[in-house]
Amino acid sequence: MWPENNIYLWQRYCLSCQSLSRTHLNSVYTVLKKNRAAMEGYILKICGLAFTNDNVSARVNAFGPLAFCGRYITLHHQREALVNMLQDVSFPTGWPVQPIIEDLNDSG
Repeated sequence: MWPENNIYLWQRYCLSCQSLSRTHLNSVYTVLKKNRAAMEGYILKICGLAFTNDNVSARVNAFGPLAFCGRYITLHHQREALVNMLQDVSFPTGWPVQPIIEDLNDSG
């Protein structure tokens, strides 16, 4: 495994933990309403980390967090950017992103 993959995975893990630790036994949706700015910041950081890492393995591992976090992106242009990013990343990885995109469209 490349050293930069470890850094990327650690950053994504830390951001995911921070996001999920804010739930305090409540649903993510309830916390999102209470701490919308903080949650949106974490979500955009996770998406940014996923997109800026050019390693194919790291990008494949990012699809799960992107699918989860993408549901909570409320601004249309940000959600569109995520869909475009997923489509761009699907070609070099060969990963089927259409189910993720459909889920994003259904949740928005």
